[in-house]
Amino acid sequence: MLALAILPFELAAGVSVGPLTLTNVELLISGALGLWLALLAAERRAPAVPRWLAGCAAVLVSVLLLSAALAADERSGAIRFALRQGQGALLALCIADTLRRSGGASRLAGALLAGAGLSAALGLVELSEAPAALALLAPFKSESTYMGGLIRLSATFSYANTAAQYYEALLPLSVLLLIAGDRAQGIGDRGAQLGRRSPQVNHEAHEVHEGRAAAVSASWPSWPSWFKPSGHFHLSVLVLGALLVLATLFTYSRAALLVTALLLLLLPVAAGLSWGRAALGRIGLACVGLLAVIVGVAAVSPTFRLRVSEPELANWYSARYQPAPLAALAPNELRPVPITLRNSGRIAWDHAGTRPVRLAYHWIDATTGQIVRFEGRRTPLPHTIQPGATVALTATVQAPERPGRYILAWDMLREHIGRGWFSQMGVPPARVTVVVGGVPPPGVKPPPPERPAAPSSIMAQPGPPGRRALWGVALELWRERPLLGIGPDVFRHIYGPRLGLTLFDSRVHTNNLYLELLTGAGVLGLGAFLALIGCCLWAGWRALTVHRPPSTVLLGALLGIVAFLAHGMLDVFLAFTPTYALLWSLIGIVAGLTAGAGERSGRQAT
Repeated sequence: MLALAILPFELAAGVSVGPLTLTNVELLISGALGLWLALLAAERRAPAVPRWLAGCAAVLVSVLLLSAALAADERSGAIRFALRQGQGALLALCIADTLRRSGGASRLAGALLAGAGLSAALGLVELSEAPAALALLAPFKSESTYMGGLIRLSATFSYANTAAQYYEALLPLSVLLLIAGDRAQGIGDRGAQLGRRSPQVNHEAHEVHEGRAAAVSASWPSWPSWFKPSGHFHLSVLVLGALLVLATLFTYSRAALLVTALLLLLLPVAAGLSWGRAALGRIGLACVGLLAVIVGVAAVSPTFRLRVSEPELANWYSARYQPAPLAALAPNELRPVPITLRNSGRIAWDHAGTRPVRLAYHWIDATTGQIVRFEGRRTPLPHTIQPGATVALTATVQAPERPGRYILAWDMLREHIGRGWFSQMGVPPARVTVVVGGVPPPGVKPPPPERPAAPSSIMAQPGPPGRRALWGVALELWRERPLLGIGPDVFRHIYGPRLGLTLFDSRVHTNNLYLELLTGAGVLGLGAFLALIGCCLWAGWRALTVHRPPSTVLLGALLGIVAFLAHGMLDVFLAFTPTYALLWSLIGIVAGLTAGAGERSGRQAT
């Protein structure tokens, strides 16, 4: 329980264990696995897990290790990736064995939800950008996630998209607690234990479950008052669901938004098919409320609407400059210069706050084109400038200290982000030719040397390649080694030259789970992964149709895996400890709660 609750709280700093560096989460999982293996040895037994889980997990991890060992580039990183998946597979086996031997599905699910809820709450506090909140979350990541000066909720995760995937995968489980709280069915703990001991006990447990379900269902309010939370439990469930939805929205992940909406549409259907009209009404109204949260955020947040409608950051910012002419300056001279600005972009220019927008300038040598001074004096805005609005300013300019012919390049800047200059986002600066000469004014000191040194030129810094370009390179690399691939987690280190890039971000993956596996581990790796997922979904579906009433934990875990698979069409999460451990945990929960389904099915047929 502690290992699952702590999954979202991985510290950025790790501990060296031999050739590996393990994080606090990996160490805790390793400790839990060590205790479990010691228990197996003490009891002199093999893990009580389904054969499909043991076989598919062993094949997948073996293929990943073989592919990593044969990798031509970044072999050590590929081996580390494969070993992490091996740890995840052991975690799934441990959870499945624990549930089949002693139950506790609801407690494990509660641990997952407790960790996710706390992390989401901290993420919403992070949006305030209060120094105390940022300092509290600093140990979990090297830096917060920003997008054009807009902070994206990353909470206790290293990156916003990772947080989004984690929260959305646990959303179904949180919503289905509305049914579990009514004890409308035995949700896998006691009933599952009874069902595994003998056919006779299994039959008795089934009757007990049906009796309890009938009694509780009869006590449910009928329409139109299906949805009346009874006490603090239902209220806390709704708060948890709203926390996860809000946190997911403010990661500004468009893929997560689509998957969340899909889950909220699927949940009432799944509940209705599993538990009938009462469950359909209760879960349906809860999902309508959560969908209303999404609509409300879109209605009140223009930034959220902009992110959804315009993913290209370069289209957010644009400026039109009308500077006054400035023919000549003395060296180091300070002079006020009138200039009119128009916000021709799609996002407002904040005049205050943590990252305000300000007017500044660069000095460029007119002969060589080299930047003489990159960081010009800032001129604050008098108020927030909305898109389409115009403002007249008087900026103070300080001339270079050496005589010569220069270009004064006016440029807007959003402070305190990595690529805050508008020129770096593709917005051309306004250029004015200025001649510097004569005697410097008395008493005026030159500006201090720039640290770090000024760049050689002003140019737009390209963002990460688009998905289409990355997918094309991934397929090209896969064709070179179709069977075992280039090595897991290697793509991000070598894609740049294939796109003609000398400088590229090594944190960028293929942005597709299936292409990542195909490129990294070939047809064998992707096939092993799909076989594992296919067996898991099939076993879960059979258990849902056999056990009546079905387990809410089982259905929540299955829908969480579906969320992974859907989001995997547009992103990759197996390289990050919280998300790969969560996926393997959900697989383990499904495996642990599907025991006896085949036996029940066979007896019913007989």
